[in-house]
Amino acid sequence: MSAPSASSTGPVVRIPRRKPRTARIGLFGVGYHVYWGQFPGLLDELLAKLAILEGRVAATGATVTNFGIIDKAQDAYALLPKLKAADLDLVFCDMVTYATSATFGAIIRGLDVPIVLVALQPLAAMDYAKATTHMQLANDDFCSVPEFTGVAIRMGKRPPEVILGTLHDDPAADAADAAPVPAAVAGLAAALAPLTGTGLGAGADALAAGAGASAQSSSSAALTSG
Repeated sequence: MSAPSASSTGPVVRIPRRKPRTARIGLFGVGYHVYWGQFPGLLDELLAKLAILEGRVAATGATVTNFGIIDKAQDAYALLPKLKAADLDLVFCDMVTYATSATFGAIIRGLDVPIVLVALQPLAAMDYAKATTHMQLANDDFCSVPEFTGVAIRMGKRPPEVILGTLHDDPAADAADAAPVPAAVAGLAAALAPLTGTGLGAGADALAAGAGASAQSSSSAALTSG
């Protein structure tokens, strides 16, 4: 005798969760320590950018741990055990300005958690008539993305996905209905949806192991460099 079908056994009873499933997200920014003494106020400006991203990620319902800005290789080695100890589902690396690949190499090599590079420049376009080096560095979010993806490949890792656009008034960067992860992480909500919805484990596995083109090519149109 065959087993009774689902239709003959009545409707499936679903018990709602008492607490929503929450993703644990790590966040850190990268920079270059040489700049801080040369450009007063730049570090504070970059920390403010990092705080904006933290707020946007937290608004999705995820639990966010902000590890601050690391600006040299020694910082990367010091941060790695903290990221591991935090038991994270996903890590955002905020490319707030130029940073050397040494700032990222130890992390991408030693961390088994999916990493997404976030490059959201504050200005939609540079005002070159009034441009300064300080202004350029505050909008250099994409500058190190090729270098970071390159070091990932040299470390034998899959290149990280990239969220690319502007920090303000950029619907594509915040899009909730962007292309599926990991074929293209076109926005924050797209990266977080598998983690903050019903598929926490599956979402993390998809980010870590899924095949697909790197998001840096599919979402490059979101960046206007002037």
